[in-house]
Amino acid sequence: MAVLEGVRPAEEKAEAAGRAWSSYAPVAALVVYAATVAVVIARHEPWFDEAQAWLIARDSNLLELFPRLAYEGQPGLWHLILMLPAKLLPYSAIGWISGTLGVLGVWVLVRWSPFPVWAKVVIPFTYFVFYQYSVVARSYALLPVLMFAVACRYPRRHESPWLFAGSLFLLAASTTSGFLIAGSLLAIAGIEALKASPGSRLPARREIVAFGATGLAMAAMAFALLPPADRTFAEDGFQLVGPGELFRVTFTMLNESLAGWWVVLLPALAASLTFFHARRVLHLYAVPATVNLLFFAFVHRAPWHQGVLFLIWVFAFWVALGRPEGERAGEPRAVRIRRAALAMLAVVCLVQVSWSVRTAISDVNGSYSGSRELANYLKENNLEGSKIYAIHWASFALNPYFERNLFDNYRRPDGISYWDWSEGNTMVENPDLIEGFRPDLVVFPVKIPGTEADMAEALPNYRQKAVFWGEMFWKGGVLQPEVYLLFERLPDVP
Repeated sequence: MAVLEGVRPAEEKAEAAGRAWSSYAPVAALVVYAATVAVVIARHEPWFDEAQAWLIARDSNLLELFPRLAYEGQPGLWHLILMLPAKLLPYSAIGWISGTLGVLGVWVLVRWSPFPVWAKVVIPFTYFVFYQYSVVARSYALLPVLMFAVACRYPRRHESPWLFAGSLFLLAASTTSGFLIAGSLLAIAGIEALKASPGSRLPARREIVAFGATGLAMAAMAFALLPPADRTFAEDGFQLVGPGELFRVTFTMLNESLAGWWVVLLPALAASLTFFHARRVLHLYAVPATVNLLFFAFVHRAPWHQGVLFLIWVFAFWVALGRPEGERAGEPRAVRIRRAALAMLAVVCLVQVSWSVRTAISDVNGSYSGSRELANYLKENNLEGSKIYAIHWASFALNPYFERNLFDNYRRPDGISYWDWSEGNTMVENPDLIEGFRPDLVVFPVKIPGTEADMAEALPNYRQKAVFWGEMFWKGGVLQPEVYLLFERLPDVP
């Protein structure tokens, strides 16, 4: 009896410690996430894509906004969120808006997700959730919080179809990739509702109405965002690629969305897809992932789109873990499948956490873009009133730091200060013509190494006045330069 009395308190202590870990560890992760993201945001220098959305929101009213978005290739939820802050607050506010969305997404994850405690602690610090879709303030910052909200609503989509459909509509309004994900999930939910309708089930009829209305609203959104004939961004549109290129894009995007190593990709996909199939949610991963991969292959892709596939993967895990069929009955195979899938989730998350740590350190200690330093230099030396010409669209990363457009070779009757992705943009960028107009200063962003020498040669009557260094940090390395050169006209040139 004495031995049993000694064992019982030890078991109770272990259970109490487990409960404390389950309760406090996710909250601690949320606090640490918010604090570390804030530190990095305070040191992050926004680049052109961040500036472009801010400038469109600043320069537009509601009637002007949506026609302008057709040239951007993105829905307008992010721009709507920025519209009031861009008119009232300094440009630095954009990072805190993006970071707040990141914190909200992690709060939804740790509060309502069915992930094990260790996953709730680690997933917030994966690369796309922590850095690329939080610190970097772009429309993609909406994806984690909205996809996690959809994951919360998915098990209750039959009970509250309008809430589920509404969350899908917001996801569709976030980004092009979000639109494709929302459309895929809406189609899946609609097919389920149609299959249930022959029995005249009242909830099924409600679902059909809710999903049908949302589908019509999304179709109207897509119609409004059809590329205008004079758009110069991704102007090639749909491009047919062969099987080899399709495989290359698919493999590369999937590989880079998880851990960047094929020796991790293959077992991670094998384990997770088996798990999804066992929980009957494989289609929730396969359909939206396939639709996005086809878009990346045939229409448009960029490195940061990789995170979309990672979030779809996490979404499928979320829904699958909420369906513990088989494990409740003690089936050993179901338990083994789940453990294998979670083990590969852990491996992927740890690799991405290492990317987050190295990238955050680089951003805190280095410069993501030279645009902010150049803007400060112009202000400190009272040069913003000079005759300044810009070469390349990336120069427009400077404009949010000033109340109006900075560049004299981009004087528009409509007064816009963002880059116009249309054939109506007649900004003079030819160095030979610029020499003739004799501006005081010329801004040239270096996006490709080596072009700085070409530009110095193309402007013989100008000399390099200053260099402002920046690097687009990516997964612990550098994706491309973000250097800005400032040229001044030689004093002895008539």
